[in-house]
Amino acid sequence: GIKDVFDNTAALSGVAKFKSEFICGCDFGETHDKVHFELNLMLKDLRLAKKVREKLGIKDLIAENIINELTKRIINTDDTT
Repeated sequence: GIKDVFDNTAALSGVAKFKSEFICGCDFGETHDKVHFELNLMLKDLRLAKKVREKLGIKDLIAENIINELTKRIINTDDTT
């Protein structure tokens, strides 16, 4: 399964190994004290992927919606702190 991919990848790192357990368990840290995936870092990665999609001429409305939603959540989080 996906855990085998994570465990046997050439890009294996401590962070990837740590996070793979949460990904495989669908545990994305739904409470602020149990966050394993920072929204701002996820948004950064999605924006990088968007640049590649744009260069290749690929449209992905689902990814666009996710970027928009994460942006809103990050802005709302920043406003409440």
